[in-house]
Amino acid sequence: MIRPSSDHRGASACEAVRAQTFAACDDELTSDEVAEIDAHLVTCEACRARVLADATFHRMLRAAVSPESAPRTLHDRILLSLTTRSTVSAPA
Repeated sequence: MIRPSSDHRGASACEAVRAQTFAACDDELTSDEVAEIDAHLVTCEACRARVLADATFHRMLRAAVSPESAPRTLHDRILLSLTTRSTVSAPA
């Protein structure tokens, strides 16, 4: 439960929503938790701005550190090496 109190307008509700921003960006929240955040954002302009800024930062960070893939030839050589080793060391 995201909401620490029944009042979405209170500062504690804002703190709870802001604490969950990155979990929301990573799709780690339940649909009920997302619905609670969305309900709060309808009435809280400050949190809407903060969530938008955090989501933009999160998207940019993911784009900047996206993992690079190894060349296909390296994958093939490793697979061949593992296959050869398991065939050679397998009991007859």
